[in-house]
Amino acid sequence: MLNRAAIPLLALLVLRAGAATAQPDSRAPAPATPPPVTELLPEDVAAVLLINTTTEAWGSLNRFNPLPIEFTGPGTLPLLPPGINFTADVQPWVGEWAALAVLGPPADAQIPCKGACALMLVPVTDAAGMNAFVAKLQENQSEAPVERDYKGVKILEWAAPQPLPDTESPETVPDPPDESPPAPDGEPAPESRASGDFGLGILDFGLKNWASRGFHANLGLAILDFGLKSRASRAFQPGDKIGQPVAVKSALQAEPAEPAEPAEPAEPAPPNPGPMGQRGLALALLPGYLVASTGGEALEQLIDRQTAGKKPLAETACFKRTLEQPQFSRSLFVGYSNLAKAAKLNFTELSELPEGVPVPLAPLQLIAPALQQIGETYDTLQVFVGVRAEGLHSQAQAYYKIPQPQNLPVGTPDGEPVANRLPAATYLSFSSRNLKQQWDKIVRAGGEEAKPLWDGLRRFIGKIAGLDLDSDILPWMDGEYALFLFPSSQGFFPFLAEPFKIGLGFTVRTSDRPAAEKMLDKLNEFVGTSSGGSLAITSSQLGAQPVSSWEIQQPGGARSIFAHGWADGNTLVLTTGTGPMSALIPQPNPALGKTYIFQTATASLPYPGNGNFYLNCGAVLSFVYSVLPPAGNSEAGSFIKRLLGTLRSLSAVSSSTAEKQQADVLLVLAPVREP
Repeated sequence: MLNRAAIPLLALLVLRAGAATAQPDSRAPAPATPPPVTELLPEDVAAVLLINTTTEAWGSLNRFNPLPIEFTGPGTLPLLPPGINFTADVQPWVGEWAALAVLGPPADAQIPCKGACALMLVPVTDAAGMNAFVAKLQENQSEAPVERDYKGVKILEWAAPQPLPDTESPETVPDPPDESPPAPDGEPAPESRASGDFGLGILDFGLKNWASRGFHANLGLAILDFGLKSRASRAFQPGDKIGQPVAVKSALQAEPAEPAEPAEPAEPAPPNPGPMGQRGLALALLPGYLVASTGGEALEQLIDRQTAGKKPLAETACFKRTLEQPQFSRSLFVGYSNLAKAAKLNFTELSELPEGVPVPLAPLQLIAPALQQIGETYDTLQVFVGVRAEGLHSQAQAYYKIPQPQNLPVGTPDGEPVANRLPAATYLSFSSRNLKQQWDKIVRAGGEEAKPLWDGLRRFIGKIAGLDLDSDILPWMDGEYALFLFPSSQGFFPFLAEPFKIGLGFTVRTSDRPAAEKMLDKLNEFVGTSSGGSLAITSSQLGAQPVSSWEIQQPGGARSIFAHGWADGNTLVLTTGTGPMSALIPQPNPALGKTYIFQTATASLPYPGNGNFYLNCGAVLSFVYSVLPPAGNSEAGSFIKRLLGTLRSLSAVSSSTAEKQQADVLLVLAPVREP
């Protein structure tokens, strides 16, 4: 599964970038030394995910780790068999950087982007340790591998396991002896099922000293083997064979079953497609490297390109640009993609996955056309994930083939940050600027294919608000804006359901206040007329600022469900009633932008940005706990709360220059308190 998802997983790290310009640093550090695996990979690789395997790099996470365990490495490496103890079996002989690579198609041909195009390259620092690992692997496989020589390279290959058989019919399979008590006359016997049928293969956490809990000893990457049917749930034990699928033991023990009512006849079970992720294994023993794939085809392609004398990835200009990034050496993961090569991969075989596999095939089938469009505009993508003083940071940069100065936003940010217009207790916010320009870009990018969608949106707005999107709403929205959620015990949402004590707000700055007021007057008139008298449009004062309110008459008095007013001469505020509005006008006190948690979440990220996201994790969790029923004091509940308690905030900023688009994501974590 991981090899299929290599490129989409990298894409998930990228937020749609916007605009900000970074100044070059004349004192930038020297480029990082190319990892040895990049000397082995050919220049035409479509995508590669470099995985830092060192204890030092992963140990930097322990300052945020609230559990009595330690991070020691990535936990596992994709395409190696599940069930491997990374710390004991692999880490002693592995080099500093391993690589999960997707080879680009040879010449202009297309190759299926299934197992055939992905391989795992593991650098070897101790040949004896690697040979012992391979020998142990051979010993513990149920069948001997096919051993062959390809252009002087030894290849070991195991065929894919046969899928579990479909449900057999009584005519072909004899019934097993029935040792259960006979069922009452006329009633079928209750169906017996194996416990723990969760469809999970193995979660190798990569955490040290957790063997006593039935888990492996390493956390980093996790292999999720979906679709394992009818397997008893159990933890991996030291005596298990490497490479054999292992089911995850349930953390919750089942209560003793009470005598059940006689069961209704069960519907026939659907055909069992066999485990998703059941795949073959092929190993190539190259000097200084162990290379793994699901079959020999990708290994042969790599060897062919080596013998053909292709330039290595490490010597290409685009990858050298990746090496020049100061965060390269301290990253846990580094992703790199030649987008033009990635666009030529063939994803059609994804539709051949067996029935019952829990994968959204329709979105996967859109990968090829999306990559084709991306490959026409962008040259390369690079992604970095690493540890900072505040927590986990990821950065993605997509470089244009040709500089695009026309994509830079018009205008500059306002003197006062929009965060100073939001309340300190804001749960989450999204802010940006110049909505009119952004809308025009979206419409142009959509082309004729998206025109029916935009026309439908225009009709919808006209029907519910009596406004024209292009002439009434967008023209005056040329400044910074923010959409945000914050605590409020009054307004629309508590009116719907008392526990939902939240307010929704939208604030926008404009250079054309008369146009905005004209729209508001038109909106008030439409709502007052179309509501048939059920909504009253009233005016009131908050401090020195006039506010308009939409009110519903209730037995206990009027209830405001929407309000709008001006915080200053050019800042409009809309929210879900006059109650929430009182926290925003004339000025939030304290303001979000002045708080320590917001400043920590954003200070190290690029500024200004065209798109900014902020989530106060602690405040959101407190709200969720107040709405949901108590979970009790179970060990699992306490464990989850302890983990969630380390999350302080999540923030993201998109930015760009004429040469590239960039996205930064920062997850601020609470450091562990020393005893």
